[in-house]
Amino acid sequence: MQDASDGKEAFEKLHSFCPDLIIMDIDLPGENGLALTEKIKERYPRTVVMIFTNHDLPEYRDAAYKKGAKCFFSKETASLKEIIGLIASICGHGDTV
Repeated sequence: MQDASDGKEAFEKLHSFCPDLIIMDIDLPGENGLALTEKIKERYPRTVVMIFTNHDLPEYRDAAYKKGAKCFFSKETASLKEIIGLIASICGHGDTV
């Protein structure tokens, strides 16, 4: 697992780590997570991006999917079981982790 302090660092790390899954927030220093999701999907179309944010608004949700995010979770309402289940299904492990 890798983390990054801002959008630029996150994008640069992709070249070295080539992750299968990225959990992205919308609020990032520098470039926002929606714009970064679009860049990631253009360059690494197989990488799955999950948006996990405090901004649970329809316009952010719609934008996330339009930019290529696989799913959108609210930090306020998403349960740990729901998130783990989705990650497991994306990674090919069914409903078990």
